[in-house]
Formats: sequence, structure tokens, C-alpha cells
Amino acid sequence: MSNTTHLKGVANMHKKWLFSILAVLLLLGIGGYFYHQSATPSLANHTAKQHVTISYQTKQVNRSKNITFTGSKTLLTLLKREPFNAQFTKDGFITAVAGIKQNPKRGQFWVYTVNNKQTSVSAQKLELHSRDKVKLELISYKAK
Repeated sequence: MSNTTHLKGVANMHKKWLFSILAVLLLLGIGGYFYHQSATPSLANHTAKQHVTISYQTKQVNRSKNITFTGSKTLLTLLKREPFNAQFTKDGFITAVAGIKQNPKRGQFWVYTVNNKQTSVSAQKLELHSRDKVKLELISYKAK
């Protein structure tokens, strides 16, 4: 076997290896692209309509309102709408709903649950998700 034939054989082998490596890299690149597309939340999730129910209750009033919104909203944002017209502390805790104010001197405070779970997060930090049920309640704590 001559040197030329041997060199051609080596060159062909290198071409095959190079082609194989390029094919693997291409497949990995395409696979990574599609994996990234499926792992990334789509814009549709951020613009889809979301529905929550917010109710408020005192000894005299018990009201409920279904609210539809798009994007990300906090409880504070939604409570600023009609019919709630809520008021808040600078930290985002509720002090009044629909004109009914809490009265700390009398032990009356607005508290709320989300999906029947008590939360201590302020309304300005509490992000709501579709089908959440928020219940606001003016409760009285009696000093012992």
C-alpha cells in the first residue's frame, strides 16, 4: 500500500469522524432548543384570563365577588377595585374594606385566608393565582 493510498484512507476516516461529531452537536443543539422551549413558560400563561373569588364578611355584611384579570396581580391591586375600595397600611396590610374600618382599640382587625389557609403575608406581597378563593373577615379579639 502506497503512502498516498494510506493518506487518503486516513483523510476519509477523519472526514467520517468530523461528520459524526458535527451530527451529534447538531442533534444536541436541536434537542436543547426544544427542551428550552418546553421548559420556558409561554407568554400565553401571562396573558391568560385568571379568575379569583374575593369575599368579605363582618357581623352585618357578607359579600362575594368573582374577579377576572390577566397577568400577575396581588391582593392589594384587586382590593383597590370596586366594590372593595380597600385601604391599607404603608406595608400593605388591610385596614378597611368597603368603608368598614378595623378598630385596633376595640380589638377589631381585618384578616384573610386564601383557599381556607390563614396567611400572614401583606396584601401587597400576596400574588393571586387562577381559582384562588380569598376570604376577608373583620374579626374581634378580646383582651384577656
